[in-house]
Amino acid sequence: MLLTPQQQEGVNFLLVHNNRALVADSAGFGKSYMILSAIIEHQKQISSCLPSLIICIKPGLSVWENELKKWFEKQAIVYTGTPKNRTILRQQIQSQFTEFVITTYPMLKELVDMLGYNFFKTLVLDEYHMVGLLNRKSLIYKKVKHLATIIPHIILCTGTPIRKDPSQYFTALQTIDPKIFTSFWNFAYKYCIVNKEQFGYVIEKFPLNRQHLEEMLSNYMIRRTLDDLPPKIRQPIPIEMTNKQQKAYNQLVNDMILEREHEQSPILTPNQMTKILRCRQLLVCPKILGIDDLGGGLEILIELVEDELSNDNPIIVFTPFTDAIPFICEELQKIKGVAIYIIQGGMTVDQYRDVQESFQSNPSKNKVIVCSVKSGASFTLTEATVCIFLGYDWDASTNEQAENRSWRKTQINSVRCLYLLCKGSSDELVIDKLNEKQRSLDVCLTPMEYYQKMIGHLE
Repeated sequence: MLLTPQQQEGVNFLLVHNNRALVADSAGFGKSYMILSAIIEHQKQISSCLPSLIICIKPGLSVWENELKKWFEKQAIVYTGTPKNRTILRQQIQSQFTEFVITTYPMLKELVDMLGYNFFKTLVLDEYHMVGLLNRKSLIYKKVKHLATIIPHIILCTGTPIRKDPSQYFTALQTIDPKIFTSFWNFAYKYCIVNKEQFGYVIEKFPLNRQHLEEMLSNYMIRRTLDDLPPKIRQPIPIEMTNKQQKAYNQLVNDMILEREHEQSPILTPNQMTKILRCRQLLVCPKILGIDDLGGGLEILIELVEDELSNDNPIIVFTPFTDAIPFICEELQKIKGVAIYIIQGGMTVDQYRDVQESFQSNPSKNKVIVCSVKSGASFTLTEATVCIFLGYDWDASTNEQAENRSWRKTQINSVRCLYLLCKGSSDELVIDKLNEKQRSLDVCLTPMEYYQKMIGHLE
């Protein structure tokens, strides 16, 4: 597989920066292939950068392994499994020269403690925004920060380098260049708007000086968006709650308690967070809470799926609650001839890989894959052209990651993302907040584009 011009640009950027940089291209850009190409090219042209340790979230293990095998004909050791299995794998790593080791973030400390801080020459941190590395006080970041002073080559990789404000660039930048980025507050006052309020300091979502921030970031980060892809269209679908669902929702909102038929004990919501969680579960599917009712969202979902499948559009169904997946699949099974796949937390590496490959390789268009929203990272489902969200995550970047399982570099069709929103519920308020969060992300991730949009809107 030849590198695209944009991927070659990324490889060149990494080589110029001695494979010590942040790759923040949007999801679907082919970042893993680009990073592996840069490591292998660096090994050929400049100096030794092997062995390399790739740290990723669990669904990403098979992705990185397959990329190495498919495009570079290289076999990696995937460090996972039981303690006994990991002991055998460690012995293999130590006894033979292994170019690439792939593991998950929880295994980082174990591997480094056993093999030593200077065993690996390159460290790749994939989807680092999902595991606490944006928080400079987290234990995982303290471990990575120490590693960064020893390992010569460190590549951070994510489509979402920050979630709230520009100060969240600090941990990535300190990892890349710890000699320059020594003080968080010096960084914040230099690049962010910092306000002192009654309970402490608040950092605003807008940078202090957009051009100043961009110029600094260009020395450490490469970020491109998928402007050459067919469009991705988000569409809210207003739905009516069923009578049972509406009654239960009103009871939860007004009384913070839910009485259920045929159940002796009611569901109590002693605080606002619990009440919000129960309301969200109820809006996705009342059966999660033991109420014998599909709910308006699931009823409409099945109608939409049948309609899309009849037009040869494979579908991804996302939901924030894994407890809803069995109920969704039970209804989907009533559709004649449909092939149903599931991706959710708790699956093994092989299961993630097998489900993804089965969905992608199935020639039938009469297929649906059901995923939990938070599992929607580090895999490709470009066979699907429609994503339907029965519920959504309150983190805008998590929803976008899920959308981009289908909207990726190899996608040749437009992708429609349908959000089922219950009328007269918190959905209508939350979706506005999600859009606000997304605008905040746009400001921080692509400042120039955001300001151009703002100027155009004001004109």
